[in-house]
Amino acid sequence: MTELRPITRQAENTLALAKYPEAQPHWVADMAFATPDAIISAVRKRIEEGHFSYPNIPYSVYESIQHWCKNQYDWSIQKEWIVIVPNTISGVRTAIKSTCPQGTVMLQSPNYNKLLNLSKGFHLTPYTIELTDNGRPFTLSDLRHIKQTNPSAIVLCNPTNPTGIVSIQEELESLALSIKNLDTIVISDEAHADIILGQRRHLPAGSIKGLENKSITLLSPSKTFNLAGISIAYAVIPCPKIRDKFKETQTFYASGINALGLVALESAYFNCSDWLQALLQQLKSNQKVLHTTLRHTSLKYKPSEATYLAWIDTRETDGDVFDKLLQAGIAVSNGEEFGSPGWIRFNFACPQDQLTTATCTFLDLFRNIK
Repeated sequence: MTELRPITRQAENTLALAKYPEAQPHWVADMAFATPDAIISAVRKRIEEGHFSYPNIPYSVYESIQHWCKNQYDWSIQKEWIVIVPNTISGVRTAIKSTCPQGTVMLQSPNYNKLLNLSKGFHLTPYTIELTDNGRPFTLSDLRHIKQTNPSAIVLCNPTNPTGIVSIQEELESLALSIKNLDTIVISDEAHADIILGQRRHLPAGSIKGLENKSITLLSPSKTFNLAGISIAYAVIPCPKIRDKFKETQTFYASGINALGLVALESAYFNCSDWLQALLQQLKSNQKVLHTTLRHTSLKYKPSEATYLAWIDTRETDGDVFDKLLQAGIAVSNGEEFGSPGWIRFNFACPQDQLTTATCTFLDLFRNIK
């Protein structure tokens, strides 16, 4: 059976520790587990070639992406639809620049701050889709507003970060219907697509009838296999007109492709499915432990359908929960970063001993006294 290997990170070269060097890191969205051995071996072999020349993208990289999309999402894609990008956020920005540099853009909230503040880098008017209390990505009111306003773009985060909502087929089909007669493009950042903890299967935007020719779907092995520092992703764009404009824009505005990232992606997608299953099993266990612990505190937590990021409501707890945790040696993300003061985001992609330290701290600080 595949085993997950804990890692020892150094503050000097790791963002997770460098920001809060005296605290156990549960804030940034990477993992305290080692990247799979198969990926490390493939990258090491490439390094031993002794050069870092400008890379060409071999056909096998495209094959690995097709293999992964079919096996993981039941989505058959053509090689020509795939455009390699530096990372998903770079891909989102290129998508905006190439399809809708001005107009109205619809953004979900709470959201990853680089998506939440996306409109500030362009001549775009933001319209916020508030994620619902019952955990859905948009409402019928949002869909009506889309029909009425004809926005230039709808930027989705699916699964959502930090709330971990997985869009279901009926929701995505309703979205497709709402933009059927509009010029609107759907840009979907699906960086967390493989970290599904519930029973639902991830559905890429471009796989939905009615969205295939009106969407740019962005995917990456980064979150799945702890590859954030190597930086590699790809866009899947079935529509030739949208794809050609995207590629032209990327040539002028995006940075080059990481040679080691290409190697890591191919190895991950061909060789690391078993490792991912072991990871998901561990994350489900961690989520259950966290949920059980927080039920005995003044903090409110509903386990999400996806991601290894717990979105925790602190509004009924006295004092600044973020600061109290940091002073106690646990670093989390402040909900203000995602547009929601009074919440925190906690990363539970960690070994059992680290999770125990964190959960004991939650109990020590916020236990309900009855």
